[in-house]
Amino acid sequence: FAASIGADSISEVLDPDNERFRDRSKVRLVATVTKNKSQITKSNQMMAFVEAEDRYGSCEIIVFPKVLEVCAAALFVGAIVQIDGVLSLREEEEPRIIAEKIVALPPADQLKIGEQRRYAAEAERREQAARQLPAVSKLYLKVPSLESRQYHKAKNILEIFRGNTKVIFYLSDTKTQMLAPVSLWAGLNDTMLSELRYQLGEDNVKLK
Repeated sequence: FAASIGADSISEVLDPDNERFRDRSKVRLVATVTKNKSQITKSNQMMAFVEAEDRYGSCEIIVFPKVLEVCAAALFVGAIVQIDGVLSLREEEEPRIIAEKIVALPPADQLKIGEQRRYAAEAERREQAARQLPAVSKLYLKVPSLESRQYHKAKNILEIFRGNTKVIFYLSDTKTQMLAPVSLWAGLNDTMLSELRYQLGEDNVKLK
């Protein structure tokens, strides 16, 4: 079943010699949940650190609040899930997956081949719909100052979701705009934008 929906194996994803998978690479796993640890963020939102394994290996999945709202019921120990996300590689840290979507899967032996294909096609349609973000050239983030908690929260999120979209900070204390360094340019996706809106407020995150 994993092959029918184009899933990667955990051992391939975590293999440092595999050129297909680098920091920020898109991955899709079909795995069994072996551990689920919840944590309250500073903004009083629930996030989760999930251990998942397939027949080839295991890894940690980070599930931010907005994604967790949708998939929390599927993350019980023993559940078989499809995980779509991005690979996060940091020096001196174990590789991790930042979840963008997690859905529960029925056991493969309960699905006929035709049903597998229909299920895979439906999952693909949902994924494409989630990726449909407006075409933008810049991401504007309003924060009180460079010393504020909001700025540091935004910086942490941008460091996880790096990409090619320019980021402009508007600093309320000096009423000035600042182009973020290239290291903080964004890879736009719904997970990142939702987390930024949680931390900064809906009106302080704009795409133009």
